[in-house]
Amino acid sequence: MKANKCLFQYFGFALVIFSSNFKLLSQPDWNIDATNFEYNMNVIGVGFIECNEINDDMDQIAAFVGDEIRGVNFFNVESNQRKFVYMFIYSNKFSGDTIHFKVYDASEDSIYELSSSIIFSENALLGSENNPIEFASSSQALQIESASNQVLRHSDVGDKITKLLVKNVAGLELNARIDWVQDEFGKDNHFFEIVGQDLYIKESILNVPMNELQIHIKVNVQGICEKTQIMHFNISDLTKLEDKVEQVSIEIYPNPVTDFFMVKSNILYDYAYLLNPLLDSIQKVELDRQIDATKLAPGLNYLVFRKGAKIWTKPFVIVSGK
Repeated sequence: MKANKCLFQYFGFALVIFSSNFKLLSQPDWNIDATNFEYNMNVIGVGFIECNEINDDMDQIAAFVGDEIRGVNFFNVESNQRKFVYMFIYSNKFSGDTIHFKVYDASEDSIYELSSSIIFSENALLGSENNPIEFASSSQALQIESASNQVLRHSDVGDKITKLLVKNVAGLELNARIDWVQDEFGKDNHFFEIVGQDLYIKESILNVPMNELQIHIKVNVQGICEKTQIMHFNISDLTKLEDKVEQVSIEIYPNPVTDFFMVKSNILYDYAYLLNPLLDSIQKVELDRQIDATKLAPGLNYLVFRKGAKIWTKPFVIVSGK
């Protein structure tokens, strides 16, 4: 069956998919003349580049058989807060061509080879908005980090040990599903429990003879990117109190404060607040820069640091202010 105009009208696209009005100067010269082909099929999909779902309608995908382009379009159909591509793919064979794909990332001016491939079949429709084809770059690389590689021997069952950070190659933190890999490399998995991306103590390690625990985990991002990793945790014989004293350091200088002050801390906090008990006031502050104290009430003030459910306070005195 020849490619016909009504199919394009059904999907809301013109026969000539690209025009100079929509083209960035840096975009690849991906064009196709549909009249050169006898058969067509359709795909509806979403894209992923380095584990991030495509949401830029200037990103585009092209279908190829060998080096010959067989279809192209933008991720420019928005529905349910996602960007979809509706694309015709063409052939002069009724079925059997192996179609592979490339994606152009407009923001990075980069082209990615995709791991996805399909077999051409005349008049087929693959994917839907409820169950789209997932096109993912083949150069996916996840980085798995631990906010801490230490676990206290005196930890209680239920204590949170650390957060497992999952990042893409650009260093952006991703939401991920984390599961256990139960094999010889995960010999100490049973001591821990994973809740979301947090690691908790499940069994007491008080009488564990070694000084290191080894776990094996599998990370999956959006059903697209997956990686397994072996992680090691050092067992510390510090008590919780000793660990808190040793690990947390907060310094305010100068203290007492006159006009401005700076904060130095070795904890990665979620939020920081200025608290003045006299005025019963609290305000959120950014501590990566010099803080103006001229509008703060003189006397005793507090800096309050929050990380998860933990809170640290640091008193300081303002000797002048307005």
